[in-house]
Order: sequence, then structure tokens, then C-alpha cells
Amino acid sequence: MAPSVSNSTVPCPANSGSVFDGGWWPRSWSAIRRRSQFVVNVVSNAGGSSLNSVLQLLLLLALGRLLGKSVFATYFTACSIIAIGEVASDFGTRLWAVRRFAGAECARQTFRYCVSNKLLFTLAAICVLGLLPLNTLPFSALVLSLLVATTQPGSDPILWYLRGRERLDVEAALVLTCRIVIVAALIGTATFGVQLTTLLLVWLACNVIRMLAESRLEICRPLFADTHTRLRFGDVWKNVRDVAPIGVSLVLAPMFTQSALLFVTVYGTDTSVTEFGAAFRLVLAAGFIGTSIVVSTFARLSKAIDGHDENAWQQIIRTKFLLLTAAMAPICIVGMLLSVPVANLVAELTMKPDLAAAGEVMVLLMPGLYLSCINMGAKFTLNAFGLNRQDVIAMLVGFLTLAVAFQVTSVLSLPIRAALCWTSGELAVLSCRLAFLKTQKRLQGVPITLIGSALTGLVLLAGSLHFYG
Repeated sequence: MAPSVSNSTVPCPANSGSVFDGGWWPRSWSAIRRRSQFVVNVVSNAGGSSLNSVLQLLLLLALGRLLGKSVFATYFTACSIIAIGEVASDFGTRLWAVRRFAGAECARQTFRYCVSNKLLFTLAAICVLGLLPLNTLPFSALVLSLLVATTQPGSDPILWYLRGRERLDVEAALVLTCRIVIVAALIGTATFGVQLTTLLLVWLACNVIRMLAESRLEICRPLFADTHTRLRFGDVWKNVRDVAPIGVSLVLAPMFTQSALLFVTVYGTDTSVTEFGAAFRLVLAAGFIGTSIVVSTFARLSKAIDGHDENAWQQIIRTKFLLLTAAMAPICIVGMLLSVPVANLVAELTMKPDLAAAGEVMVLLMPGLYLSCINMGAKFTLNAFGLNRQDVIAMLVGFLTLAVAFQVTSVLSLPIRAALCWTSGELAVLSCRLAFLKTQKRLQGVPITLIGSALTGLVLLAGSLHFYG
């Protein structure tokens, strides 16, 4: 099922010609080194993310056993707020920063812009998310959740620098070490029967310690070099306006992903929240490879676009989607076949029999997981081309589709409704993104037939297992 990708490995940076001379063999040893670094980036990032998925499963099992049902349910709500706040706290600065760090711009100056943007957007996120009707957390827990979000690895400017310099291997090592410490600390704290706010404080402390450790690394010294350029308010405000279109599209993405769980939180009981929350967390954790592939290709795609190397960016896009399908389709198939046994095991280990029903929900979520990973690739492609307003429109269409599907499927149980609505919304978003790429003549390299065939197979398998399994 997985096509060969050996003829479409990613290319060179901008401002130098394509590293491919009519075939797949690179022109120079520097191109070979770049190619090797790409492989190292993907493997290290995917390896670290896979271990993180195991850690998240262990954390889920431990907290399910140690925490009461109501605290466990609010923990899932806090995780959803953190996922949204992680993007809202920088509001698109991360993509802008990775492109700047990948270029020749002053690293110190870019870092200062990143910090000022994060301070501004974190305060705005606290104000805005506190007013959302989907937020059911107390204000203290909301503030702590957003402070955790703003110190998460995904919103860390120091790690953005490592991505821009294509050192995802260093990033993966730092993040994995931190997550091991966080999981151990949260499990140890939960043994004392604490409330959610204490867990969030421990999580926040671990994140802050990680950032302090990063600042001492030799590779990050350019971020703290002396500079005679002063940061003026006018420059900061101009930078905020520059990243705003990216920020809107980036903030809407996690809001859309987490909206299904937040709907269940608002309209469901603790049992339905726990059932769908466990299924959703387990399924999203399986998408680590997709995230690694997309993140590892973004800096190179940006360089190829900035360098006006059409052959290069087409090869990068083709490679990205081929790898996503080759990796995620088998994962989704195996996930569907193992969903029920895994859910039964989780229910037994956590001593929460209600979680056994999460297996059926996980089966229906798997096609949505594949769509979500392909969607991430399409989203970052739109962002790399500067089509951020089109991306916002696609997200709004997804929200509308999800809301309509939520009303149409009212006869089904709430977790099943949420699973089907999420998949429907992801499909609507992907359709819009591909349509926008086509209208902008940027669809070259996207294997649409392969993506459609894989999705059709996954939907048929999920339906068969749901009705006849």
C-alpha cells in the first residue's frame, strides 16, 4: 500500500539551485548531508514522539486509577484548553520564527520579537478563552492551564530556533527528557489525591525548569548574544500585525480538533466525558509520526519557496504526503483492530469499567486521525505559501460542518456523535484546503488519488468493524 519515496526525497535550501540534476542523485556532498540531516530529524522526532505516546498512555492509566472520576474528567478538559492555549499563546509567531531562524536574520533579534509576542498573546488568550462558553474550568485552573500552555515545547521560542536550524534531533532529546520528568512528577503528585490545580502547578514547574536548561546549551548561545539594536514598540506592533493572519489559522486548528471533546464536556456527563476523552487522547497520541513528518519538512519547504525553486517545493510536498499516507494508513488500520482490546485493558487497569466502551469510539475516530494528519500537511503547505486567509476560511467551513453534523446525528450516543462529527469536519477542512491550493496553482505534488483511496479504505473498514465487528 505504501508507495516508494526514494525518488522524492527533500531538497536543498533556498538561494541555491535544486540539488537534483534530473534524477534522484544529489549534485554535491553538502546536499547529501542535508538529506541525511532530514532523515535524522524525522527519525529522532518520530522516535521521541513515539516514546511520548507510551508515556501518555502510562500517565492516562495512572491518573485514571489514582484520581476520582470528576477530577479525571476535568483533567481532560484542562488538556483541551492547554492544546488550544499552546497555539494561542504565540498566535502564529512560531511559523514566522522558524522561517526567520532558517534564514540569515539575526537570531537574537528574532528571539526578542518572539518573547514580546508571547507575552502579549498569552495575556490575550487568558482574557478570550475565559469567556468561551465551552470552558468549564474554574478561573484559577484556566490561568494555570494557559501558563502551562505557554511554556509547552510547541510554544517554546528556543525550540523554534532549533527547528529553524534543522536540529530536531536536539529538540527531540530535550522534549523527551522533560516529558519523562513531567509524567513521573504528575503520577507521584496524584498518589496524594490532589486536585487539578496542584497537578497543573507541578506541570508548569517542570516546563519552566526545561526552558532554563535549554538556555544554557551551547547551540542556543546566538539567542542570547549581545545586540545594539533596541526593540521599539512600533517594531513589535508591526510584527504582531505581520503574524496575525498566521495566528488566526493556527489558533482555529487546535480549537477545531478539541471542539468535539469540549462539546461532550458541555453536553455530557462525567462518564461520557471520560469515555470520549480517553478514546480521543489515545487516538491523537497515535498521530506522532504524522506530526514529525510535517514539522521536519516545514523549514525546507519554506526555503524552497523563498528561493523560487518550483521543482524543489513540489518534491517536498509530494514526499510529505507520500510519507504521511505510508505511515498513518497502516497505523490507523492496526489501531482499529486493536481499539477494543486496548480499551478493555485500560478499563481493567484503571478500574473504571465505563472506559471499555471507548474501544468502539476509537474505531470511528481512526479515519479522522488519518484526515487530521493529512490536514496538518495541507495546512502547513498553505502557511508556507502565505495562504493564511484561505486557511482561516477552510477552518470556518470545518466548524460549520461539525456543528451541523452534531445536530443531524442527535439520535446517536454523545461519544459516537462526537467521533463522527470530528471526522466529517476534518474532511470538510481538507477539501477546502486542497481546493484553495488548486485555485492558486499550488496543488502540484499532492497525491490526491492515493489520499482518497486510503481514506475510502479506512472508512469502509471502520464501518465494517462498527456494525459487524
